[in-house]
Amino acid sequence: MLLSALLLSAGGAAWAETVAITNVVVVDVAHGTTRSGQTVVVRGETIWAAGNSRRTAIPAGARRIDGRGRFLIPGLWDMGSFVLDGRANGVPGAFELMIANGVTGTRDMGTAVAPAEIARLDKAIRAGEIVGPRLIWATKMLSRRLDAEVSGGRKEHFSVKSERDAVAAVDRMAADGAHYIRLHQTLPEIWLPSIVARARAHRMTVTGAIVASWRDAALVGLGAFDHFVDLYRSTARAPERDQFTRLFRDAAFQRRIAGSRDGFYHFFEPLRGLRDQAYYQATIAAMARAGTPVTTDMATMVHSQQAIGLDVEERRRFSRPPAQPRAPSPPGTTDGRARDGLWSDLRDLHDAGVPILAGTQAEDAYWELPGPTLVDELLILNKAGFTPRQALAAATVTPARVISRLFPRVIAANAVAKGQPADLVMLDANPLIDIANVRRIYGVMANGRWFGPAERQALIERAAELAAKRE
Repeated sequence: MLLSALLLSAGGAAWAETVAITNVVVVDVAHGTTRSGQTVVVRGETIWAAGNSRRTAIPAGARRIDGRGRFLIPGLWDMGSFVLDGRANGVPGAFELMIANGVTGTRDMGTAVAPAEIARLDKAIRAGEIVGPRLIWATKMLSRRLDAEVSGGRKEHFSVKSERDAVAAVDRMAADGAHYIRLHQTLPEIWLPSIVARARAHRMTVTGAIVASWRDAALVGLGAFDHFVDLYRSTARAPERDQFTRLFRDAAFQRRIAGSRDGFYHFFEPLRGLRDQAYYQATIAAMARAGTPVTTDMATMVHSQQAIGLDVEERRRFSRPPAQPRAPSPPGTTDGRARDGLWSDLRDLHDAGVPILAGTQAEDAYWELPGPTLVDELLILNKAGFTPRQALAAATVTPARVISRLFPRVIAANAVAKGQPADLVMLDANPLIDIANVRRIYGVMANGRWFGPAERQALIERAAELAAKRE
């Protein structure tokens, strides 16, 4: 009864209330500074006022939340999840877990969920009828049909046989209301110019997991790279790179690795050892000139989790056992050398000015749980050499800038400031000093709805309750 009452109080009429967070420390992520003694007033879905507490008027009847000794940051974005399939298949409380962990927005990278259902969920979230993050969605991933047993038979794929079919698929996805077009690794890059041109005609961007030439993809206008680890394969010497690309698109090989989600990652270390360094530098330079962002997607890898001392066993209660158990990345694919190589590449991209977006591939299992895994990603970025501010920016101000350019139908907060969307996270300690403080959440405001300690706990309990039910 208490659980239902708390969740009910977070929606409906309460959603329209005016909220004043007083005497809080506002974190300016863009500049890495803080402002103490601030008051932030929220009306509906927007920050109505933000400034010094002595000079900021609080409307009569506003609900006051004491922020003394606490820190306020913009809501976090997971810029590369599979939350829609995850919610449908194994983590029914995925939306609740995202909000409880401060993830107020996410970009879903491809789903078998029907477009009409996604649109319904999106509308219900924005109307305050259900709890959930802001959504950027792409319907199914556009892939090349290898055969019915491999990508052609996967529900989350829109599999095509030809370039003409791929262009027609873009028209269909646009008609379905997708925010963007998402490409799978099996799609030949030679089709990319036609796909990008067609998407632009619909005022849409194209993002993708590219296994061949990242440089060429950036030059023809790919909007974003979704699978950071593919940089290994993309920048090997041409003979080996081409050989791997042919192998990767071979149906028999795909069947061999089908039992392991990331079986092809066994090529990480060998391909990096064959890197064409000049081509690698040219690729990064082309990406920086084009402003093409990269989504990190490392927190679901076993050895990256081990690097931050993460034990995910306590998260089992939020996910149902899968019908066909699937192991995390196989041993050796992200071992110490490969992981350190990934981190070195990531620093090179950042230092060159390539926008870095925090993403997770979070989906439907406890080791890739939507919500907590985004926080893991920020700790991994810090471990990889990013400062706390740089890591935090990858989930806040950088996504906001990219979203305004690539996904203009969606809004994202780039600061705790007047006129910004009311997506906020209140922490008990300063994340600019220690990025691990993003775990010390006191409360979350999502689309103007406040979830204090009791409401957050109710969301967490609700997620566990949903997972415990067997259908």
